[in-house]
Amino acid sequence: MSRYSTRHDDGRPDTSRTITGLDISVLEPRELHPQLPAISRDDRNTALADRRRHRILGLLEEDPTRLWRPRDIASHFGDITMETMYRQLS
Repeated sequence: MSRYSTRHDDGRPDTSRTITGLDISVLEPRELHPQLPAISRDDRNTALADRRRHRILGLLEEDPTRLWRPRDIASHFGDITMETMYRQLS
């Protein structure tokens, strides 16, 4: 016995239908993440306590159970590109 023998009343047609028209709605994209800068701020000449590494570690220590994504960390500080964030986290 076929498991497909019973037709369910779910609104779908029993046979194939030819599509004669199609309506398309274009939606504006939502801004999921703030725009990150094109260039990262150079912090090599900054005091050790103010460097990005220490700021990131402080952020991670505030909520150790949160799973941070690199984009979330970069967005939080706003002075780093994704490429630099990936490089520093690796």
